[in-house]
Amino acid sequence: ERTPLEASRRHGRTSESGAERHRSALQGAVIGEAHPDHVGLHQRRRLQQHECEQPHDEPDLAELELCRAIGQLPNAALGNHTNLHQRPTLLLREQSREEFARSMRDFQRLFGAQRHFAIPFGVPRADFAGEHVEQLRALGDFLIWSTEPRPFHARERRPGALLPRFAVDGTRTWKETAVHIALHALRSRIAGEVRP
Repeated sequence: ERTPLEASRRHGRTSESGAERHRSALQGAVIGEAHPDHVGLHQRRRLQQHECEQPHDEPDLAELELCRAIGQLPNAALGNHTNLHQRPTLLLREQSREEFARSMRDFQRLFGAQRHFAIPFGVPRADFAGEHVEQLRALGDFLIWSTEPRPFHARERRPGALLPRFAVDGTRTWKETAVHIALHALRSRIAGEVRP
């Protein structure tokens, strides 16, 4: 007799995540029908290595209480980044407007007033357009951040402003990131883009 999960798998319906399905298929391919106690060391290593290489279906997220604690620190600020992390340019006008509004409502419910919004991916003219900035501005007075890699002057920092930010993606150490930002700032100052 089959369990409901086995029956649903047989008919192509399952609540398993993609990673679980992939792991199950791989495990079946690697160890076949052998009992797990009889799997060779080489096969176990292949399975473990493959598990480590597979992307996770769901990202690791910080716990709500940790985020709230970070938000209380004097040198940190929480900001919104949407719920779905979609490029606004790939959404219809109404979809982007609704995603911005829904994520703002959720952010305010969880953390209080939204003071910062970082546009997903954030490359001007590629990931978002002027209409998306206007949609965000219609929701309130908060800072809007792109990933345009340039420094900005303090006078640019005002509610509703579209400001650049340096994306930190984990490919550089903190020292390399600091040097990268300092070099951009120096280059901008020399070129006259930012004046004191």
